[in-house]
Amino acid sequence: MEGSVAVCFDLKKVLTESQSEVQFLLGWLNGDVVEILNCLAVRQFDESNGIDWTSELSFLAKCLPSGDVLQVVGVCGSSELPSERYRLGDVAAAVDSITNASGRAFPVAESLIVAHVMGSGDIHYQQHQASDRSMIDIGEEKVNYNCLPSPSLRVDTLRCRVTMKVKLSFSFSAKDVASSCKSLGEEFSSLDTRLTSNRSAFFVNSTLITRDDAADSTVDGVCPRTTAAAASKSTCEPCISARHTYMMSLPSGSEHVPIIATDACVGQRVHLSCPLDAMLLVHRSMPTSALHARCTGALVAQLSDLFSRMKTCLTEGAPLQTYAPLHFSLPHTSHHTVTVVYPNRQIDSDDQIGEDALESTRRELHHRFNLPFNRPLLRRHMHVGASAIASHCLTNVHVGLNLSSATGGTVSLVQGVYAYHHYMQDHFNDDGWGCAYRSLQTLWSWFNLQGYTPLPVPSHKEIQQALVDVEDKPAKFVGSRQWIGSIEVQTVLNQLLQVDSRILFVMNGAAMPSNAREIAMHFQQQGTPIMIGGGTLAHTILGIDFNDRSGDVRFLILDPHYTGGEDLGLIQNKGWCGWKSANFWDQQAHYNMCMPLRLDVI
Repeated sequence: MEGSVAVCFDLKKVLTESQSEVQFLLGWLNGDVVEILNCLAVRQFDESNGIDWTSELSFLAKCLPSGDVLQVVGVCGSSELPSERYRLGDVAAAVDSITNASGRAFPVAESLIVAHVMGSGDIHYQQHQASDRSMIDIGEEKVNYNCLPSPSLRVDTLRCRVTMKVKLSFSFSAKDVASSCKSLGEEFSSLDTRLTSNRSAFFVNSTLITRDDAADSTVDGVCPRTTAAAASKSTCEPCISARHTYMMSLPSGSEHVPIIATDACVGQRVHLSCPLDAMLLVHRSMPTSALHARCTGALVAQLSDLFSRMKTCLTEGAPLQTYAPLHFSLPHTSHHTVTVVYPNRQIDSDDQIGEDALESTRRELHHRFNLPFNRPLLRRHMHVGASAIASHCLTNVHVGLNLSSATGGTVSLVQGVYAYHHYMQDHFNDDGWGCAYRSLQTLWSWFNLQGYTPLPVPSHKEIQQALVDVEDKPAKFVGSRQWIGSIEVQTVLNQLLQVDSRILFVMNGAAMPSNAREIAMHFQQQGTPIMIGGGTLAHTILGIDFNDRSGDVRFLILDPHYTGGEDLGLIQNKGWCGWKSANFWDQQAHYNMCMPLRLDVI
């Protein structure tokens, strides 16, 4: 079927920055429109053997939401790679292979889009016909870029997070690997049987769903529907939870005599608790019996993967580990998450495996997900739902302001997410002396929310203690109401986060415009908020609007002196976050800017 293509993210930018020659195009079919939502790099590629589609689709099935929405809609590669080398005909065989091997396959569209990246950077689209393996050109007039996904993606679909706590009990002996593997296999087989039995059910929004639900019972019936108006303002699909449960009562006529079984334990008996946590993306029209099957299939797949990982530890003589599946959002798409299974801890230790030990795993995942290699986007504390930032703080309060240039120049803004910290928060009265502390807290929140640290924002007392610890202040400074400035902010960031900062000295407020170019470069290259102190006041700079021809400049200021509640409208309308001219600065006072530098970590 010949249709049109809607690209819902900056595909050209991702391809330019990616190190992979071939990409999966991921999306969904909206009538005769193929909406491309994301792309993932293909690893198993070499010129002699082509792509190992089975391995690649198996990877997708483990890390992407299952269900009936998201699917592989195409492949993309350089025009120097002939389409024959994509081996598109092998995709169907790979799906069959995965289905037969694990009972689960990642869905692939019947007619795939093939996108050729030309030497000029342009992309030429073709549609592969599975029936005769022919290629049909898709005209430029049928390809739309920078599109918003169809509203029906948010209105008629939803994410479903399905969870289950698994308790393992098996015999383990380092001297008898075969017996240990046998005991482990029997335990997982028992769990699989239990999970797929007719007693297995799920609580979805307090509604119990089973595999025998009535045919007219749908997901839409048990999950509140978001209005079209609300959905149009949302960036992702609503998410519901499905919690696994096991019904103790059997259906009528299924009574059995209780059985007690014992087994001889070889070595020690190991008892572990492991979480299963999978994400689905489904249509609201799906019957709840089908949702039950999808949830069960997702958990069975994770259970199988967990057994494979633990069995590998046994056969290779490595320490046994527990594992935790975590979900992450990607910066270039908000329409689905990715799931990563990380080792959590060794069974003979209470200590969590450190982030440094997982760096090689993260580096491979950054390659697959087309992520930069100097952004810690997949560290465990960055998983969906985890944040050390106080929930009462507003984030990115500049969003919603007019961010277009008023000078006829270029606007350069903070990159990523920060939390707005200001006077009187946390039931702590720092009115009149704590503005630099609050600006420091905003800077710290940026490093937390970008994944550079899991540490929560420090209190005023903890900031003071850090300065005492480096002998910058006397012991009596702790608990005082004394001010701090840009140099102290730089010292605390370095002491507690190992973050380096540049200090930019400005002779007086009248000279601030002469530093506009350097401030703009900071936001373009580093993207961190800037703390600025001068006279008796401290502020946070979030961006700059600079015309390098005329010299006209505006500064986007976040003011920590605000003492009200978390009212975004009030904060923006009253100028507590807003654009300020060069006259905003005290023309006689000198200023120091603390400009934090990103950590070069993954």
